[in-house]
Amino acid sequence: MANKKITFYYSEKNKKAFRLPEKYSHHIVLTEEYKEELKTAFLDAKKNKNKKSKKGKKTAKKKKIIDANLIIRITALIVMVASLAVIIDKVYDYYTDIDYDLGQKESFGVVAVPNEVLSKRDTPLYPEIKTENGLPVESLDYPDVYDPMAVAQFGEAYPDFVYYIYMEMGGFVIDYPVVQGADNDYYLRRNMDGEDNISGTLFMDFRNDRETLKGHNIVYGHNMQNGTMFGNLKNYADKKFFYEHDTIYTFSAKEVIAWKIFSAYETTTDNYYIKTTFENDEEYVKFINELKSDSRHKVDYELTAESDVLTLSTCHNYNNINGRFVIHAVKVAASPLV
Repeated sequence: MANKKITFYYSEKNKKAFRLPEKYSHHIVLTEEYKEELKTAFLDAKKNKNKKSKKGKKTAKKKKIIDANLIIRITALIVMVASLAVIIDKVYDYYTDIDYDLGQKESFGVVAVPNEVLSKRDTPLYPEIKTENGLPVESLDYPDVYDPMAVAQFGEAYPDFVYYIYMEMGGFVIDYPVVQGADNDYYLRRNMDGEDNISGTLFMDFRNDRETLKGHNIVYGHNMQNGTMFGNLKNYADKKFFYEHDTIYTFSAKEVIAWKIFSAYETTTDNYYIKTTFENDEEYVKFINELKSDSRHKVDYELTAESDVLTLSTCHNYNNINGRFVIHAVKVAASPLV
């Protein structure tokens, strides 16, 4: 019996010790000294248990922090890889679109040669137009940048082709074909062959009359981050740039038309600047003069019921998710493309 190990449990509530592992039926009344020893041993055991518990909690908490940091790192890595893949895909699309455009021009020989102006060719000079103060604008010659035969062949190959648009803008040019579809959606993300294309194709509003170009004509194009398509229209927000690059040329198989820019500004889709039908001449004149008054920069061109207007429109989401940047130009002259 002396060698048998007996474990006692001390109860604070009952002030008694209980022997374990028996079924707690025998209460043993102990001396005060032994009760104190048992109580001390019990409290020490409880203290050690609490220490282990706290240490376990700290270890678990530390493990949770490590696991959370690992999850954050893995998530960040996944996001970085996904973002890099998107960037690579977009860059690839940009170069693919550029190659497609260059391939078309080389195939048909429709290659613009900037800054070569024919001032001595035997064709009519552009007529003069008068400004509001009665002073004439000087006559214009057009840049000899497209071969008429090549433009005609291009039009035969692509029935939706309307004209080439050409703008010299300092160190770069806008030099693209413009098409007209059955709606204003088809060419948003398609090239002229109907294939998916991130840059889309410049397209004329389906409501416009492509044969006469009378009234308010609208051409839409994407504001590409690499500066292609209408990615550089926003430069017209600068006053100096606006006045130095104020002419748009459109080249069709039958003629070249010069348009003088009279307005440029940032707006949103809440402003219905793309209206194309009007009840009468008075409504039309009021509308195009409102386009003029919206401009960031002022010109004194006189706009009348006979004025044909060309609007170039592109997305401009810097200040508003539905933002647009637009420029408006008035037809000043036309000449056969020879």
